[in-house]
Amino acid sequence: MVHKVVELGLPASVVAHALRTNPAHAIVRDALGRTPLMIAASSMRRSNSAQVVHELLNESSGHGNAKAARITDKEGRLPIDAAGEMGHDKRVCDLLAKAEPGLLIPEICAIECFHL
Repeated sequence: MVHKVVELGLPASVVAHALRTNPAHAIVRDALGRTPLMIAASSMRRSNSAQVVHELLNESSGHGNAKAARITDKEGRLPIDAAGEMGHDKRVCDLLAKAEPGLLIPEICAIECFHL
């Protein structure tokens, strides 16, 4: 359910509700190995992208899961890789980088996200 809500580009409040209903789904992979966070990061930029990423990572709500920032898809990409490839703004990249402080930011992501 969380995957579909994110795929459809629904508002962050709907994503938060889906996470409250199915909190374990924050780190569940689909058939392509994507978590909801990976779907959000690899989707076209939307005005609510940062809010959706925040909800998916927000552990203080008891529903998000920052561990999703370290989960790769079947192609070996991290969510921050996908965000860089899609040209997401600095807010999205900052959220992903802060989710897992030990995470190494691939050079392409640093160029795409942090130098816009």
